[in-house]
Amino acid sequence: MSDIAEGKAWVAAASEAMEYFLKHGPEEAMSSEKQRRWNQLVEATQEAADRHDTTRGFE
Repeated sequence: MSDIAEGKAWVAAASEAMEYFLKHGPEEAMSSEKQRRWNQLVEATQEAADRHDTTRGFE
């Protein structure tokens, strides 16, 4: 993917994670199922950010 596309993917992943957090509250208040989903969203955001950094030449 291009740098711009990777950047958009990173922003989309971060936005989805933030919306989920704002809807379901702090991790301590989440059910175990919601915590698993939250952790998946955080991991996806980190992976998207890493891909974006790699595309831009930062490692």
